[in-house]
Amino acid sequence: SRGNFVSWSDHRTFMEITYAKFFAFALEELRKVDPEGMLLNSGTQVSGAHNGCDYSRLNYYTRHLNAYEGGNQLDFHRSFNPDIKLSSGAGYGVLGKDVFYDFYSNLFKGSNGGAYIFWQYSTLDPDLTMSQSGKDMEEGFAEMRGRGIGKLVGLATSDNHGIAIHYSYPSIHAAWILDGTIEERVVSQTSSKTMRQFDANRDGWVKILRDSGLQFDFISYGDIEKGMLSERGYRALVLPMSLALSDEEIGAIRGFVSNGGILIADALAGVMDDRSGFRGTRSIADVFGIETAWVDASTIIALEGEPELRLRGAVAHSQQAGRPILLQNKFGEGQAFLLNYFLNGYPEDKLEGRNQAALERMKKILGASGLSPKVRLTSLSGESVSDCATYLFTSGKTQLYGLGPGKDREGSQAVRITLEGEKTVYDVRRMSHLGSGSSFADEIEPAIPRLFALVDGKVTKLQLAAPSVASSGEDV
Repeated sequence: SRGNFVSWSDHRTFMEITYAKFFAFALEELRKVDPEGMLLNSGTQVSGAHNGCDYSRLNYYTRHLNAYEGGNQLDFHRSFNPDIKLSSGAGYGVLGKDVFYDFYSNLFKGSNGGAYIFWQYSTLDPDLTMSQSGKDMEEGFAEMRGRGIGKLVGLATSDNHGIAIHYSYPSIHAAWILDGTIEERVVSQTSSKTMRQFDANRDGWVKILRDSGLQFDFISYGDIEKGMLSERGYRALVLPMSLALSDEEIGAIRGFVSNGGILIADALAGVMDDRSGFRGTRSIADVFGIETAWVDASTIIALEGEPELRLRGAVAHSQQAGRPILLQNKFGEGQAFLLNYFLNGYPEDKLEGRNQAALERMKKILGASGLSPKVRLTSLSGESVSDCATYLFTSGKTQLYGLGPGKDREGSQAVRITLEGEKTVYDVRRMSHLGSGSSFADEIEPAIPRLFALVDGKVTKLQLAAPSVASSGEDV
């Protein structure tokens, strides 16, 4: 291609559209036989440059997914089709507390359609009696289904805190083609180091936002072009290594920020168009209050940010080696924040326990943006709690607050949970009333999920309402 990637990118887009059209065709044929039939997509794969897994297209036609979690998929699926049923994976010989860790992690990320068991034979011993893995999963299913916790969370609405993360298939194309190589074996993005870093960077944003006590949706490139940022009421848009932006996306983003929205991006946003062509002039640069120089593939592959960035209105809050790495700019009625670096190292730093500095820096950005968690998790002394994902849901007048302590945490930790106002608090898993107040203390342990119900006043009675007449098989 000699550095001209446009024809390759056009072909990839054509193949993704064609793949999605096959789903549309299959659904159309199915509905001729069964007007209420649905397509199920099983064993979903990471969105890659060659596999057609553009879920912003495919999930329009599928109504049930047996989904893997890899590549932040569960967050994609619930975001692109809120009505979709997600069955998360179980099995593979999982044991003990890892059963509950997996079940709750998937449930908190949108799995609302039960679970399916991989390697069914792992649930049985050679004499066909239930193995320990099978017994442990039986206990997990009893809690999820028997006690109704799966339905309780599955029917609730995830609170996105007004944050949308950009899902950009053109940027997936761009990241792979920069240094990807075709090999004589089945490969996806593994043959492109930049593509691997692209995936790690997006996961870094997912993890750092959750570590900051915030939740989010993903919004697709197509929906941004359609003006959905404002229509859905988002307050902030995150661009995670969004190398490739269409003219329509840039126009929509400029309008969003100008009208009061918040834009947060890492380095090199919009250096290419949606066909993987390098832009001579970046029409999004003034939103960040910067002036940029021409960059080529080598600049992106280096993953060191923008080497020749000049301020044109932006304020630099932090510098590194004489280069601005954290910038803020007012644009119209809104604000834009530019991180002149990437978060591809954050997932590994988190595993190694060295992510605190990056997390505190991000919290300052989010605080300056007016984005703060509605429920706060801290140590008893008020410090941040590392390696514990938080999830907030709304179900009528009740809030559900989930905690997902990491498997690699060292021992238990006393924590404080601070609420927006005074609530009555119930521990759902332990089926206990914890009292009332605007904060409460508790303890978290590695890999042991927690779930709390936050209610306006103590529950003293139950009331069930149903129609007086219903036909057999009718939903009530």
